[in-house]
Amino acid sequence: MAARPRAWVYIDGFNLYYGAVKSTPLRWLDLRALVERLAPEYSLERIKYFTSNVSSHPDDLDAPMSLLHKPRFAQERSLT
Repeated sequence: MAARPRAWVYIDGFNLYYGAVKSTPLRWLDLRALVERLAPEYSLERIKYFTSNVSSHPDDLDAPMSLLHKPRFAQERSLT
């Protein structure tokens, strides 16, 4: 049997949150499981998660999780 092609996945956390998560009750997502379900033909080697600094307003009840406000989360994160 031939080896599956390898893949590295890059995720833009800011767009993931505002495009797919913000308007739902969900706040945690198993990125590895999501990628493996979306692309089972690939052997997942690494997931790279990136985000930007996020600012919120005190009156915004849909403000992003407070963890995203910390500068260390603005740096590259290796999740594998």
